[in-house]
Amino acid sequence: MKRVLSGAKRTAKRTAKHLFLRTVGPTLVASEFRRAKARVLGERGPIRVQSRTHGIQEVSPLTPEEQELVRRVSLNVHPFDSMYVPGQADHYLLVGISAIRCIEAVLESANISRTGIKSILDFPVGYGRVLRFLKARYSQARISGAEIDLPAMKFCIQNFSVEPVTAPHDFSLLSTPDKFDLIWCGSLVTHLDEDSATALLRLFRDHLTDSGICVVSAHGQTSAEWVRQKKCTYGLTPPKQQKMLREYEQSGYGYVDYSDVPGYGISLVSPERMRRLISQFGTCVFFLRTAWDHHHDVYGFQK
Repeated sequence: MKRVLSGAKRTAKRTAKHLFLRTVGPTLVASEFRRAKARVLGERGPIRVQSRTHGIQEVSPLTPEEQELVRRVSLNVHPFDSMYVPGQADHYLLVGISAIRCIEAVLESANISRTGIKSILDFPVGYGRVLRFLKARYSQARISGAEIDLPAMKFCIQNFSVEPVTAPHDFSLLSTPDKFDLIWCGSLVTHLDEDSATALLRLFRDHLTDSGICVVSAHGQTSAEWVRQKKCTYGLTPPKQQKMLREYEQSGYGYVDYSDVPGYGISLVSPERMRRLISQFGTCVFFLRTAWDHHHDVYGFQK
């Protein structure tokens, strides 16, 4: 009886939260993002922000170009966007800026002009955390988004006029004949086993233009250290954490499923292992540890 009541209580809480987000939520979210935008633009030195994953972090001051991006970027944020944490709108915006910094560092390393980027694929696009900055930064480009979460895809179509690409669980079935000058893949390899990550990299190779470049993020040594030190569990039980770390230490690629989502979980990849995977499909032209949001390692490759 106690378990039944507890289950009913959890259901009631979820229903109340859903109703709250559908009614009052959008107004509160919009207000928070307007305040966050003002704070970010008002900082003259390093910006200290709170992240749910790794606590307080310091972001280097924004350049004039980045400040202009923040002024122009859309603040339309869906209340159900799982990347948005109430009270941390500053961090949400700065993650977008961090993605642009990563992309442009990769472009520079490959001697690719920003003005030469005419077509972009954001995969997975989510609710547009990075997409909104891509739209503001690469206004000359045609931008497509791929996402298995249909409500998220619908939100991006309606708010950012992104061209949708069907993203099946089997990456070989991606339904677009298009090729792209730039592919951004933030936080997907981080959730895949090695076979799936390999299939994803093959898909990206097949959808790059001849001079195109793919920018991919992955959990690396820093994430492994956080798990060992119990600073971050990524939602995994202790046995799963230990299994992932063992695999990572033995082969350079550790992966475990989330308990309730077979085939989707958390991965750790060493730079050596990731470079070997990329070498099957192209040339790794860029690597920087914890480049995206002081968290993910970032790789750039060309076919």
